[in-house]
Amino acid sequence: MISFSLILSRRDFQMIDFQMIMLYEFKLNHSAAEAARNLALAFGSESPSEKTVRCFFAKFAFGDFDLEEKPIAVEGCR
Repeated sequence: MISFSLILSRRDFQMIDFQMIMLYEFKLNHSAAEAARNLALAFGSESPSEKTVRCFFAKFAFGDFDLEEKPIAVEGCR
């Protein structure tokens, strides 16, 4: 069996990829902390910080599921 890490290195992931995974975690009703832990387990230091995950979860909670690169209009997030 071929290891997934051989097919796609962590460095190949871009923020849009992590945003899609965060949306998936949100749709599963995972907490932001749980999602951040899952990302860290899977991607290590390349994963977004817990604060970043919390900001995206807040954005999703407002019904904004747009994954285009733009500033997050949530208090406490850039």
